[in-house]
Amino acid sequence: MEAVEIEKNKMLPGCLMPMMPFSEMDRSTQQPISYKDRVHKISRSQEAQVKYEVGNKEKKEDDFAKLLDDIVTEKGEESLLAIVHADGNNMGVKIQHLLDGHSDYDFCVSAMRRFTENINNAFVKTGIAGIKNELEILKKEDKGRHPKCYQYRVIVSDGDDVTFVCNARFALALTKAYLKAVASYGISHNTDGNEETYSSCAGICVFHSHYPFSRAYELAEQACDLAKKPVHETLLQTDSRGNPVPEEECWLDFHFLHSGVACELEDIRDRQDTASCMARPWRVTGNGRHTGGRDFDILKFDETVNLWKSCGGSRANIKDIGNSFEQSTADGEYELSRVYYRYAEMEEKLKGIFEDENRLYKTLYDASEMYDIWFGGKEPVKNEKTENNITQ
Repeated sequence: MEAVEIEKNKMLPGCLMPMMPFSEMDRSTQQPISYKDRVHKISRSQEAQVKYEVGNKEKKEDDFAKLLDDIVTEKGEESLLAIVHADGNNMGVKIQHLLDGHSDYDFCVSAMRRFTENINNAFVKTGIAGIKNELEILKKEDKGRHPKCYQYRVIVSDGDDVTFVCNARFALALTKAYLKAVASYGISHNTDGNEETYSSCAGICVFHSHYPFSRAYELAEQACDLAKKPVHETLLQTDSRGNPVPEEECWLDFHFLHSGVACELEDIRDRQDTASCMARPWRVTGNGRHTGGRDFDILKFDETVNLWKSCGGSRANIKDIGNSFEQSTADGEYELSRVYYRYAEMEEKLKGIFEDENRLYKTLYDASEMYDIWFGGKEPVKNEKTENNITQ
C-alpha cells in the first residue's frame, strides 16, 4: 500500500477537459463508420456491411430477390412499381374459436403451434406460390415482350402479413392471384373435423421507382385498412352461442401516387374530392352478402376494362370521363354520352354488365385512373380509331 501511495503521488492531478469524440457516421444506420472501400469510395458501418453481404448472398441464391430498379419496365419508357400489402382477416376471432375458453398450458401451446403452422402454409407458402403461378401464365400470354416485368420481391412474409413489390403492370393480376390462393386453402382441425378457411385483404400503391419507399409502404398499408372495412362489418353476425361468425371474403383497394403529397390516404381522397367517385374497395372472393349494398365484384372491373378495349375505346376517352366525374355526375354522363355516340355497341354492352348506372360510373372512374399502366392484365388494343382519338 505504501508503494502504491508513492506512485499515486508521482502522478499529475486529474482535471476535466472540454473535449468531444468525433466519428464519421453512416447515414443509413446512424452508426460510426467501420468499413471503407477506398477503391470504390464506399463507407459503411458494421451493421450496414453485414446486411450488404447477406443481401448479396440472397440475391445470388434467389432469382426473385431483385433490386427495385431491376423490376421496372424501362427507365425511359416507364418506371412505375407497385407495393402490395396483404393482411389476414379475423385472426383474433379464429384464435378465440380455437382455444374456446381453454386455459390449460399444454393444450393452448399445442393448439397455437398448429395454428401458426397452418397460417404460414396458407398465407406465405400457398399465397406466394399463387403469385409465381400467375407470373408464369402472364409470361406466356405476353410472349416475353416485357422480360423485366416478370419479377417480384417479397419484403415481408410473416404469419398472415405478406408484402411484396412488383412491376405496376402486373400489380392487380398478382394481388388477385395471391388472395384467391389464400382463400382456396383449407385444412381439417383435429378438434372438430371442420374445414377452416382463410381470407385476406390487400392494398396496392403504385408509385415511381425513385419515390421514397417508406411513404409508398404506408399508403399501401392504409389502402389495406380501407379494404378491410367491409370485412369488419360482417363480424356483427353471431352463432347460437353468441360467438362472432366472420365472413371470409377477400377485398382489395388501390391508389396511384401521382404526387408527393404527404398525408393519410383518406385525407388525400377527401382533399381531391374523389371518394364519392370511386368504387373501391373491390371484392375478389366471397358473395358480398353483408356489405350493405356497397359491393363491387372485381370480375366486373376486369370485364369492363376488357370490353372498353375490345370496343375500340381510347385512353383519351376514358381519361376525359374520369376527369369529368370528378367535376360532377352530370359532366361525367355528358362525356360518356359522347363516347356512346361514337361507339354504339359499347353502351349496350356496358349496361349489360351493370344494371345500376351509378355502379357503372364508379367502375369507369377506377378504370380511368389505372388505364395507363395495363392494369386490366392485358395491353390496350391498338387500332386506327384508338390512335386517332389519342392524337385528337
